[in-house]
Order: sequence, then structure tokens, then C-alpha cells
Amino acid sequence: MTQPATHTAALHKRNNNAAQEGTTSRPLIGICTRTLQGTNECACVQTYINAVIACNATPLLLPGTTNTQVIQSYVQTVDGIIVPGGGDVNPAFYNEPHEDVTQIPDIELDKFELELIRETIHCDKPLFGICRGYQIINVALGGTLYQDIQTQLPHAHNHSMEPPYNGVAHPVRVLNHTPLFSTLERYLDNEACIGVNSRHHQASKALGEGLMPMAYSDDGICEAFYLPSARFVQAVQWHPELMFSTHNAQAELIQSFVDACN
Repeated sequence: MTQPATHTAALHKRNNNAAQEGTTSRPLIGICTRTLQGTNECACVQTYINAVIACNATPLLLPGTTNTQVIQSYVQTVDGIIVPGGGDVNPAFYNEPHEDVTQIPDIELDKFELELIRETIHCDKPLFGICRGYQIINVALGGTLYQDIQTQLPHAHNHSMEPPYNGVAHPVRVLNHTPLFSTLERYLDNEACIGVNSRHHQASKALGEGLMPMAYSDDGICEAFYLPSARFVQAVQWHPELMFSTHNAQAELIQSFVDACN
């Protein structure tokens, strides 16, 4: 499945527009960090930062906390929030026992992101979830997860690809009359499909309250959803930040979030 080879020109155009508008027009995008085991350092994968900057926005890293006032301050300060990929969500938060196939959870991270997500939606700030971000937004709104695709959905193909991660692992079919269809329409094939990468072993079982699907993989797994009642709440199971520099459609996806933050 081919992608238009216009990404470099598109990035130059966005960068030129930003230069003309000035730095004050750049929205401030909060990105949740992860605590590195052993060093207790807060970190963020560089590709998220690069993608936000390439889309003419300014990244701000958000260290995890359970302090409600700090979380409220985060949401008030930024123009939008990205909840990135990472480890598995604690199944206790969607009322299921912990299966052996599920990673040991970071409970403090889960509590932080669950409260941050709910506060962001309450304040109607744009919210974009990627991979784990998709999963925990779903859980925050009352949804549930398959703890392991290969054991719980044996008909499904492997959703954890080998590197390089900027390649295509499988297609997703984008549903008509959804925001994702509007964003990616010119990149879709005749069956409304587009190629994506894949680095997850969990998937949504039941979508949370108010969430609507936007795309499915070829084995029937929901790969993207949105919250119609919100200004901008969208999430995808794939990693557009790993594809944005080589696949123009994925750059457009991140850009659509940044545009909603203006």
C-alpha cells in the first residue's frame, strides 16, 4: 500500500507557515512522560517531541503526579495533550483480574493518566492517544481491554511487528463519516484502507461511554476511535509519530490534532 511521496514538501510548507506567523502562534502540547525503572527519571521518547515540533507546535513534558491541583494546572496551561505509548494498564481499573500475559502495571502512572484524561475531557481540551494512550483513554471512559490479542483473539494476526517501526504492518479500514476519514481521505485506497505500523499486544474489548470507532484492522480489531461530544478526542492503536517523517498521511493525522489546539 503506497503513500504519496510529498511529505518533505508538506513539512517545508508547514515550517514556512510557522515562520511567517511567528513563534507566538505555536500551540503548547503536553506529552505525558514515563518514569524509568532503576533511575527514577522522567522521560519521553524523542519521536513524539520531533513530531510535535514538525507540526509547528511546542512540546511540554508532563511528569507523572497524583496531585490533583498539579494535574488541573497541566490542563489549564497547555492547549492539548498527547497520551503516548507504553506499558499495559492495570486490569483492576477495568474490573478484570491480572492475567499472566499482562505486564506488571505502573499503578502511579495509570492513576495520573486516568485523572489527566478525565480532566482534559472535562475542560474540553484536545486529547490524542497513541497505542497505550488509546487503551487508557478507553479505560478512563469505562471501556475494557483484551489483555493479550494472541491468546484471547486467536483469529487475529500478530500486532507486534519487528523493526523498522516506520514501515507498514497491516491495513486499517477507515469508516466513512468519521473525523479520521476526513483527515486521511485523499490517502485512502478504493476500499478506504491505509497502511499502518503496529506495536501492541492489547486491544479494546468494549469501547468506553460515548466513544465511536473510526477504523478497524483487517482482522476486526478496532484501531481508532473518537468522542463525538468533545472538541477533539481521538486515539489510534498504531504509532503515527514513528511514521510521520516517511508517510505524509501520518503527518496529517498529527497535524490535525495540533490544528485543533490552535
